[in-house]
Amino acid sequence: MFKSVEKRVREGFDLSTIKGKLGYVEGIASVLRWENDPAKRNEGIQIMAGAVGLPADTIRREVERKKRSRIPFGQEVWAGQAVPGNCHDCGVKKGKLHKPFCDVERCPKCRQQLLYCGCIL
Repeated sequence: MFKSVEKRVREGFDLSTIKGKLGYVEGIASVLRWENDPAKRNEGIQIMAGAVGLPADTIRREVERKKRSRIPFGQEVWAGQAVPGNCHDCGVKKGKLHKPFCDVERCPKCRQQLLYCGCIL
């Protein structure tokens, strides 16, 4: 059943763009959150990771996202100084949370790039 849902969702997004990838991942993640079987959920995560070209752990974080202490834009430390303006990757204003899969967002646990750090939050 998941494969047919995934196919219909994929058809609605242009996966060659960041906006399309974000929409696809958000749509499928909302479906996978309802899956109780860990094996089926993991299979869905692997399919999503292959479709958008992101690490499976990154997709898993989105699917299993719970409330966490995310770091709003402007509160990250970049070489000891604040960054002026909006986020150059996702465009959010200071004090707002980064959009999913923003390359600038930092992990609240290890302070590395959240997109690639590998922490399971």
